[in-house]
Amino acid sequence: DTHMPENKLWEIKAWLEGTKKSGNKADKRFSEAIMEALKIIRQEGDAEALARVLSRFYKRNYDRFRVLDFLASICKEAGAKIKKPLPESLQDASKALLASISTLNMDDIEKIAKKRLEV
Repeated sequence: DTHMPENKLWEIKAWLEGTKKSGNKADKRFSEAIMEALKIIRQEGDAEALARVLSRFYKRNYDRFRVLDFLASICKEAGAKIKKPLPESLQDASKALLASISTLNMDDIEKIAKKRLEV
């Protein structure tokens, strides 16, 4: 890497732009977390259940908020009005997201998520 650092720069650029298609474990975990969160939202629609799912997948709040932020961006794309940035509390952010999702069709949300995640 020290002899050709530009290779890493191109890789980082692709990652930031979201054009890098790697099948790494972190990407798979993120996709699984999104799909599991959508499943729980459809079944239970409860902020505590959503927080439990996120805790099962990730240890750090940063990663849990990445999932919530991704779901919020899907809601926005589907036409919901959602206030961004999400509240700082995981529980409050989950409630805000659930309030937004409740106004939308879950099938549409899942289609958008699968398209973005290429699942």
